Amino acid sequence: MIMKLIKSTFYVVSLLYFSACSSDTESGELVNSRASLPASFGFSEMHLKVISSLINKNEGTTSILYGNEKTVVRLREKTDSITAGEQLTLLTWKQQEDAHWLGAKIPDQLLSAETVRTDLDNKGQLRVKYEKYQGKELAKVADTLGNANRKTFLLAQRASVMP
Repeated sequence: MIMKLIKSTFYVVSLLYFSACSSDTESGELVNSRASLPASFGFSEMHLKVISSLINKNEGTTSILYGNEKTVVRLREKTDSITAGEQLTLLTWKQQEDAHWLGAKIPDQLLSAETVRTDLDNKGQLRVKYEKYQGKELAKVADTLGNANRKTFLLAQRASVMP
């Protein structure tokens, strides 16, 4: 009798457990593949850290600013003097409603990546290089209109206060 009760309980618990598991994308994916970066961009190899985030409610976008260790240290120390070897990357996504949290927004499709890198030219002068990539595959944008403004904007960002 006890053995039958244990088997029945195990069967019911197993049935409930497996019926709760679902791959239904309507309930939301566990991995947001639409917001993923293409491997060809090499983002994980950059070893960047989060500096701050930006939300543009008018455009419906979310952006995260990343930087290398040298940039993070400079920003946390609140030093304005930019040095060679710094790197910033701003990733921007369209926003979508979060299926798991009422009223929350999460990244949807990847819109762009902007990078700023600093180095020294052959005369020892600081050189700042800006590049922009657009779309899901992050194709490099050849148009240079507005690059100076974007470069200035990215370099002027401050680090978020983190514990």
